Amino acid sequence: MPLSTRPRFGRAGSQDQIEITKTREQKEEFMPYVITDKCLGEVYANCTEVCPVNCIHPGKYKDQSFMVIDPEECTDCTSCFTACPIGAIVEDAGKNPEYGKINAELAPTFKNNPPAVSRPSNDPPKRPENKLVDLKKA
Repeated sequence: MPLSTRPRFGRAGSQDQIEITKTREQKEEFMPYVITDKCLGEVYANCTEVCPVNCIHPGKYKDQSFMVIDPEECTDCTSCFTACPIGAIVEDAGKNPEYGKINAELAPTFKNNPPAVSRPSNDPPKRPENKLVDLKKA
């Protein structure tokens, strides 16, 4: 549901309503987590297994498999960040503005796709520039 049509809380015009509205709009601009180009053609999909709100969706981008995080659904729980074995997820759109925009733009069309099939975390990356990261240190 778009942020503009989500129910608002508090009395109309009250300080509570203004604060909640401001926070939601800031969240959309902030985008807590973003899947980057490292995921393009890789799609481990381990992130989907740990996401408590199912806000990560698969699809095709540049004729390759890809995943996006829907900024309207993400609760900023951090679970996906440490689940990606190649470190394809960054903490906010400021770390990769190009893919922040791509995640937000593709999310509405990707969300209706069937779920991705996950790969084992120790499966070697398909792209030579990608490397497995130590998930315990991420």
